[in-house]
Amino acid sequence: MSRAMNRAWWTDGGTARRRASAAALAATVLALGAGTGPSGPAGFSVAAGAAQPMAITTTVACVEADERGAFYLVHATEPEPVSDRLPPEPEPTAVLGEHRIRLIGTLDEFGVARHVGRKVWAKGLLIEDETERRLNVVSITRLSPDCE
Repeated sequence: MSRAMNRAWWTDGGTARRRASAAALAATVLALGAGTGPSGPAGFSVAAGAAQPMAITTTVACVEADERGAFYLVHATEPEPVSDRLPPEPEPTAVLGEHRIRLIGTLDEFGVARHVGRKVWAKGLLIEDETERRLNVVSITRLSPDCE
């Protein structure tokens, strides 16, 4: 953190940190896409010559941590694009799926570790490649205290 940003952190109650976290999230999305492909820069698809942002997706799943400290959504439903700005929250009894998705991004800010072993509703940018699916988390909400 730069001196100016550090000074801002102590004088503005943390707003500078939140701005830095938002910038880090954007950089993570672009970096994890790893370059360009036929669809254009990472995180964008090319349609009629214009870059279009990726859709936010949602899924219901259980949070699991591995021995290296990585977090995953297990028994996840198929991620679905969000069409409403505020989609309705699923019921705690929502049926789980069969997918596994690695969580990435600023996970500490969302308290992902507190959700291990619980059913959650996660929102984020879905990044897929040949080896795995990753969800750059923008929101995570506990639906149930267990994974049933």
